[in-house]
Amino acid sequence: MSGIYYAIGGANYAIKESLEIDLDILNEARKINYIGHKRNDTPNVLYVGAALDDDKKQINLFKSYYTELGFNVNLLYSYKKNITKEEIELFFNENDVIYFGGGMTSKLINFVKKYDLKELIINSFNNNKIIAGVSAGAIMLFSYGFGDRESFVDNFISVNHKMTEGINIFSTTFCPHYQNSSGIFYHDEVKKYNVNGFAVENGASLKIKNNNFTVIKSKKSNAFMFDKTNNYKLIHLKNDIVYDINLLR
Repeated sequence: MSGIYYAIGGANYAIKESLEIDLDILNEARKINYIGHKRNDTPNVLYVGAALDDDKKQINLFKSYYTELGFNVNLLYSYKKNITKEEIELFFNENDVIYFGGGMTSKLINFVKKYDLKELIINSFNNNKIIAGVSAGAIMLFSYGFGDRESFVDNFISVNHKMTEGINIFSTTFCPHYQNSSGIFYHDEVKKYNVNGFAVENGASLKIKNNNFTVIKSKKSNAFMFDKTNNYKLIHLKNDIVYDINLLR
């Protein structure tokens, strides 16, 4: 028995940009969570906002949106100085979906490393939980991501031109928000790593389940892979194909 990982390229909750993905998360959470052999139509989701310093506006947006979808939303506040790993583990155990929000990847990684959460994340997955990450939360799952640590502005365009280290659950690189103009800088960065690279736009996600993965996306969103075996050729990932999980290794 194992759960599901979602690596989401980006999501603006105010305009329901990731609705197809969120409804899929809801459907999967309802299927895997049974109480007395009866499907639980209001699964629990734990939102981790460490990447954005528990920003109240973002938390409220997520809570309102996911409550409207049909979730019971719980919150894990990273700024609580006296919180323990045991308490975080209890939070994980009591929720069906663990959702890592976007923001600064380095802040999220520091939080995960501080409490040694990689083990909890993997154990939660192995215990039929859903692990979802958006933007920084998605980068966290991979070996490296096109993140925010070296952010700068070039000709009035915001560029994140350096890779940020993740926790290496999947040994590939990952670029969220690929629809942004800064995504082109990823084309050079990805070639520095001897692994496949994935580039995912807002409103699209990799869904990793049962030793394979698929793509979920809205009509206007796309996901791509840079194939290391073919000189990092850019491959358009389709949402009607099941891909081998070995591409993520």
